[in-house]
Amino acid sequence: MEFELLLPEDEAPLDTRTVALAQWCQGFLYGLGGSAIQDVGRLPGEVGEIVRDLSEITRVGVDGDQNSESNESAYAELVEFVRVGVQLVFEELSPLRDQPSSRARRFTEIG
Repeated sequence: MEFELLLPEDEAPLDTRTVALAQWCQGFLYGLGGSAIQDVGRLPGEVGEIVRDLSEITRVGVDGDQNSESNESAYAELVEFVRVGVQLVFEELSPLRDQPSSRARRFTEIG
């Protein structure tokens, strides 16, 4: 539960923090896509839902029609969702971390 996202401090403008959260999710998904998983979009169950939600969060923005308190609350909920969701993905995909990637297998076969 000590996992923290590297995001701008709370004093930064909400727009800046929201963009950073979207970029963090995009980077996480990019890294996940570069792993041993063949098709990230087809992950089953909760992990698949979390990955699809993270994909949606990459397009998040501040709602100009809401007051700043509502936007701050929504941002805090998204940050917490991402933090917990990433931990769940990490745990659920742990068996894949133990498998050598195809790139590593090719290297050992050549070497």
